[in-house]
Amino acid sequence: MLYRSAILEKLAIVAEQSPDTILLYDDHGAMTAAQLYADALHLAQSLIHKGFMRGDRVVLAAAPDRHFLVIVYALIRLQACLAIIDPEMGRDNYRSKLRQFAPLWAFVDSRLLLLQEHPILRGLYFALSKKGAYFPYTPGVRVIACGTWLPLWQRKYFYSTLMRGPRRAPASAQWQPADEDADFLITYTSGTLSEPKGVVHSLRTLQHSLNAIAGLIHSDKENLMATYLPHYMLISISVGLAAVLYRAAQPPAAKLTFFEQRGVSTVMGPPGDFLPMIRYCEDNQILMPAFLQHILLGSAPVTRAFLQRLIKVVHPHTRLTCLYGMTENLLATNIDGRFKATYDVAGDLLGDPVPSVELKIVEDEIWLKSPQLFKRYFHLTDRPEWHPTGDLGTFDAAGRLLLLGRSKDMIIRRNFNIYPALYEPTINTIEGIDEAVLVGVYDEMIQDERVYLVIEGNPDLLATRIMNLLRSGPYAIDQEALPDSILFQTLPRSGRQHKVDKMALRQLLRAQFNIA
Repeated sequence: MLYRSAILEKLAIVAEQSPDTILLYDDHGAMTAAQLYADALHLAQSLIHKGFMRGDRVVLAAAPDRHFLVIVYALIRLQACLAIIDPEMGRDNYRSKLRQFAPLWAFVDSRLLLLQEHPILRGLYFALSKKGAYFPYTPGVRVIACGTWLPLWQRKYFYSTLMRGPRRAPASAQWQPADEDADFLITYTSGTLSEPKGVVHSLRTLQHSLNAIAGLIHSDKENLMATYLPHYMLISISVGLAAVLYRAAQPPAAKLTFFEQRGVSTVMGPPGDFLPMIRYCEDNQILMPAFLQHILLGSAPVTRAFLQRLIKVVHPHTRLTCLYGMTENLLATNIDGRFKATYDVAGDLLGDPVPSVELKIVEDEIWLKSPQLFKRYFHLTDRPEWHPTGDLGTFDAAGRLLLLGRSKDMIIRRNFNIYPALYEPTINTIEGIDEAVLVGVYDEMIQDERVYLVIEGNPDLLATRIMNLLRSGPYAIDQEALPDSILFQTLPRSGRQHKVDKMALRQLLRAQFNIA
């Protein structure tokens, strides 16, 4: 049985009325609305012939390309329950989430399957790779290999094989309305938890999220969004922009050339993606391409210091929009980046809530509710009406939301509560610092937290100079929050969005300083 839903109907309308509309550019060329719609329908029918049933659980660990989109739209057609788990989150972490989710099907990149089957190759890969991706062997799961054909011994289907064969339009009797409130997408948050934290969204909550983001993006046939993240591909297509894929690991010069040659108008991503391009533009005294009309920044804190640097290397007409959201509620607030760059008060200005989002402060913590809000955590049966975000905040005189820190990042030293997010924006404004992170590591020898300031930036920076700046003057922070040590080293990052992994950083510091 195949199912209709609001998300798919948008694609169906474009495919019928403007079949040649290009939705995606990747290494395989251009993909039209008609191609995406037809391929998704064909894959759905092929899976039914293999025994796929409504509500079957599917894990997706495939590369973000056109096939990724086809798979997602096919699973919407089948009313599946889909989990997207980042293969870079670590083997034990991934395995615990698979155990909880218990999938029946798995779409897996063939390269991950090859590593799974060859322990010597796997050992060499992890010895040489700084952050290896892995998909552990999971008995009882029907595997579909995606991407490059490789010689694999385990029982599986090949995506390319499923996409062969005659294509027939389904009879009208096969179509049924989708249950828009059924579990559809489970996104697992990073980090190791005793009980993995899977955020469950329905088609309805996702549609509300897409509508909220669409309200911020101007869409016309000439606009093109560049991304390498799979969920941004879905956002782009849903709001009417063609997506063009690029490789995240490209050098900054190659990325800027790619944007220029493609005529990219919109880029959406975390600030860490833009830092190398900013440095390249600063070093070469150039601006980013003039065709770039809109940069949307989110998925990680967007500091004033970062925005001030970005503004200097983009054209005056380029819009900068800072987004605040979370896995549980994809978009909560937004603020103009140029205004934020001039807003000189303590805290991180998050802006005004998007339409239909309600905010309140409960004991200094930000709570929200909205139609976008997730259904529940996978291991629980329901959720409260209002969601406590774990972020500490307040409202300014104009009613805009200010972030004052993250409760779970709080460091307690000598009975003093240190909220890193309250001080990191100030530290990041110091010349030569690209990114600075405050972390606490509990040391049983002193029965207290040791506070470390870890800095990425100019190698000529001196710890004594930074400490003097933090003690007095425009960069001063609370004396109780001054770090015990200042270190200059590469910050560990995780996931496709390359966020700083504070848990990994703490483990690194424990090993580095032999802290039990």
